[in-house]
Parts: sequence; structure tokens; C-alpha cells
Amino acid sequence: MRRMWIFAALAALLLSGCGAKTQASEPWEELGVSEAAWTVIEDFSERYSALDADGLRYDEALEAVQSYLDGGLGQAEALGALNSALEAVGAELEAAEPVSLDAGLEEALRELGISPTEYESFANSRPNDLQNQQLRLSSLLFYFAFHQSYAVIANGLSFVAGLLANYFLSTFWVFRSSKIKSRLAEFMAFAAIGVVGLLLTIGITKLFEITMADVTSAYQIISKVVSTAVAFLWNFFARKYLIYSKKDEA
Repeated sequence: MRRMWIFAALAALLLSGCGAKTQASEPWEELGVSEAAWTVIEDFSERYSALDADGLRYDEALEAVQSYLDGGLGQAEALGALNSALEAVGAELEAAEPVSLDAGLEEALRELGISPTEYESFANSRPNDLQNQQLRLSSLLFYFAFHQSYAVIANGLSFVAGLLANYFLSTFWVFRSSKIKSRLAEFMAFAAIGVVGLLLTIGITKLFEITMADVTSAYQIISKVVSTAVAFLWNFFARKYLIYSKKDEA
């Protein structure tokens, strides 16, 4: 709101100067405005141009993301645009310094009825805008870099957690006695059987997708039921006969 008020005031000053031109030797005289107005307009134009460039860079990065989502741009190109924008924003933030108005500009502002305090707040608002852009672009970059890995990570963690839970239950509750003396070797054999079970699940699911996807929309449910049953039977009996002895009779 503060920016809009200052911008409107300066625009009014420019418009008020439009009219018949006289022979002029100074730039403000060519515009038909006072020297004070020219001083403020020149400073404002420089600061607003920087803000405009920041906004354009940010918009171009967002357009690259939108183009990727629409299928018009590859992921690498979208990531490149985000990285370039983030690097530029970071460089601008590093170069940014607090703004203190000089006496001449303060005097010109007062002459035009513009509060120097309000104007200084506007002049110091750019780093905050840049930080907001940096946060949003960083969030987008994080999403692009890792969202496709989330499913793989989640599945991997769930498999490891299930494997550990199964190992402890099988070792200390279901079977108790092992044919393998080394705990490490026992766990490695247990895990290898689990990996084979996982591959069976993936293979059966893919087989059903290839053979039944065009036949019924329920192929995913059917493949899940069949693959889960096959993997369960494989894991149980392979571990029972290859790793463990009969459960101790209490």
C-alpha cells in the first residue's frame, strides 16, 4: 500500500509536468517539473527498476515450473531455471545494504509532501521481498528435487522396518532355534529371503499389469492379493526350512 501511494504521488507529479515545453537546460526543466520532483523521481525509478527486475526473474522461474507441469519443459530445464533464479536472489541479498536517505533527497521529499520516513521504509523493503522469493523458490526446488524420491524412500523404509520386525518375531517368538550359529549370517540369510519375496511381489504385480490391464480395471487388487499370498508363503517356508529348526517345545 505504501508503495502504491508513493508511486501514485510521483505519477501525478510527472503528469502535472506534461504540457508545453520551453527551452530547457536541465532535465527536470525538460519534463516541466521542479528539481525536487526530478530528484525524487530519479531515485524512485532506480529503486523501482530493481524491484521490477526481481519480479520478472521470479515470474520467469514460476513460468518454467508451470511449463514443466504442462509438459512443455523438461525437469532438468525447470530445475535449471529455479537454480538460476535462486542464485541471482542470493547474490542480490548479499549485496543489499540498509538504505539511509541523504539530506538532499529528504529535503526534496518534504518539498513534495512525501514523508521521508515512509519513503525510507519503501527503499528498505527490497531485501524482505527477496527473502520471500528465496523461501518460495527454495520450497519449489526442494519439491522438484525430492518429490519423485519420496515413494522410493517410503517403500524402502517400510521394507526395512517390516524386515526387522519379522526377523525379531521369527527369531524370538515363532521359531526360536536357528540352524545358523552367527547372528549376522542368520540375519543376512533372512534378509536375502525377504528380498526374493519383494522381487516376487514386483514380478507378479508387473505380470498382472501386462496381461490383465486391458481386461479388467481390478487387476491391481487381484495382483496385490496374489503377490502378497505368494510372498508370504515363500518367506515363511523358505525361512522355516533354510534357517530355523522346529520351535522348541516348552
